[in-house]
Amino acid sequence: MKIIQPVSMKRLIDLFKNKFFLVTIAFVVWMIFFDRNDLFSQYQYHQQVKKLRLERDFYKAQTDQVTKELKELTTNPSKWKNLPVKSTS
Repeated sequence: MKIIQPVSMKRLIDLFKNKFFLVTIAFVVWMIFFDRNDLFSQYQYHQQVKKLRLERDFYKAQTDQVTKELKELTTNPSKWKNLPVKSTS
């Protein structure tokens, strides 16, 4: 059975001296925190899209309902009695 050795300090120091590793870490930090499309902005965009989709679905349902009522009123004049009458006083 193979025993996993802990990472030695020398190996960690060598890793942090590697310029490619440092540039990669700097790039990742920049993209996560400082870029125009950082994680916080992406979360906000996602929340906004979610809210807009709910609004779209609501307005679609309202439009369908009004369209159905309009079609019913135009095809069936007996429904006109149920409409509220506006007084002119």
